[in-house]
Amino acid sequence: MQLTELSIIDEVAERLLDLPKDVSTEEAIKSNLDFMKGLVKENIPERMLLEILDSEELLEKIAGRSYEHVNHFDKIVLVDNPDPRGYRLTLHNWNPNLDASKRHEELVHNHRFSFWSHIFRGKLSSDNFIEADEESVELKTFRKYKYMPSKTGNIHTCDFESEAQLNKIAKTEYVKGQTYYLNYLVTHRVNFPEKGEALCTFVLRGPREREFTNTYNTFYPDRGKEHNTPMMSPAQLENKLRRILESA
Repeated sequence: MQLTELSIIDEVAERLLDLPKDVSTEEAIKSNLDFMKGLVKENIPERMLLEILDSEELLEKIAGRSYEHVNHFDKIVLVDNPDPRGYRLTLHNWNPNLDASKRHEELVHNHRFSFWSHIFRGKLSSDNFIEADEESVELKTFRKYKYMPSKTGNIHTCDFESEAQLNKIAKTEYVKGQTYYLNYLVTHRVNFPEKGEALCTFVLRGPREREFTNTYNTFYPDRGKEHNTPMMSPAQLENKLRRILESA
C-alpha cells in the first residue's frame, strides 16, 4: 500500500488541527476527552497500526520519529506536529519483560503539556505526588532535575536543581477501554506492569504549556545528565506493533 492523502493517519492528523488551542477550560478538557472516545469508537488505534504494518513507507516514516523513552516505554509517534501549539498522537508501549534493575528506578515526573490517554492494552497504575513543605525522616529524598527535551524528544538534558521530598497523595488505576485526562502540573509515576503483562496507551498530547518539566529520581548524578536514544528501525517498529496487536 502506498502512502496517500486518504490514509487513516492523514485523516486523523487533519482532525487534530481543529482541536482547541486553549486547553485550560473544563469545556476544552471534556471536548478532547470526547474526541478520544470517538476515535476509539471508530476503532482508530487498531486501524492505524494495521495501516502502518501494511505500508513500508509508513513503517519507515514513523520508525524515524519513534524511540524508547528514558522512562522505559516505547514512544511511537503516530501523528507528529512541530508546532508547539499543535497536538500529537502517540502510542506508549511498556516492555512486559523489563529488566528487574530498571523496575526499581524511581521515575517521578510532570509534563510540559496536558494529555488525554486511552488504555489500549492492559491496566495502568500510577501514583501522584506533591513536594513536601517540610523535611521528614519518614519520606524518601529525591534529586529534582529540570528536564529539557529536544525537538525530536529522544535527546534531553537533566540539570540538577535541588533535593526534594515527595508526599504520595493518590493512586489511580485505569483498565483496558478507559480514557482519562492528566493536567501537565500533576507530578506522577507510572508503575511498571507485572512481568509478562501488556500495557499500551493511545495518547493525545495537547499544546505545550511550558518549556520544561521536572523529574525526580535517586539514580541520576547530582550534576545532571544528558541522554540520547536512537530512533527505531522499521523492523523494530514492525515487531513491536505486531506484538501489541497480538496482546489483545
